[in-house]
Amino acid sequence: MVALNSGEVLHSLPIVDWTWRLFVAELTRRLPKLPPRKELDALFNRSIRVRVMDGSVHFVRIGLPRPNREKEKCWLMLDSLFPQPELSWLDDL
Repeated sequence: MVALNSGEVLHSLPIVDWTWRLFVAELTRRLPKLPPRKELDALFNRSIRVRVMDGSVHFVRIGLPRPNREKEKCWLMLDSLFPQPELSWLDDL
């Protein structure tokens, strides 16, 4: 979820940030058995959220891809989320 300066909240943006996608892939690789989604969300929010919020700068870059030819619509996507993750954040899990 992203809260804009205008006060509008964007729910469920697809994340296409390559670094974050690799980070999540490594997180799931390190867990011997992937917990249910609710537990995984809690783990991520408890451990990773703290690291993100410790940074001095927080922002996202939102992209708008080319329109879908069939429906002529564009969908917002989260191109980048800053700060970028560090694999060392997973060492405490």
